Amino acid sequence: MGNAKPFTYGEHIEKAESIGLVHSTTKRQEKNGTISFKDPIAKCTYCLYASGAIRRIIPGFYSPSVYRLNKTKRNFRGYRDNDPHYLYPIYDTEFIYHPGDYAKLFEILFARVPKYRINKTR
Repeated sequence: MGNAKPFTYGEHIEKAESIGLVHSTTKRQEKNGTISFKDPIAKCTYCLYASGAIRRIIPGFYSPSVYRLNKTKRNFRGYRDNDPHYLYPIYDTEFIYHPGDYAKLFEILFARVPKYRINKTR
């Protein structure tokens, strides 16, 4: 990790703009540690939060659809015991957050944006 390049806010914003995202962070979001980008191709907004969450927001007629882009981890909890002849596994799903690690959040963003654009243009 000693050779890792330190996170620079400006470089990541420039890279996001170079792939066609529009930096749209408001003063309130900036104060809260949120970074926001609009994607004119996929017609959605991506938000990176200080809590380590990253979300994709698609405007809707009545309310927006919000999708979490963080990876998930499935934890085995046990088996459902309603029917002793059929074992049905039960899992708890938790999202993996990266609090304050904006470099990791931008890495997730840059990996996901092209995938959503491909699906949107089909």
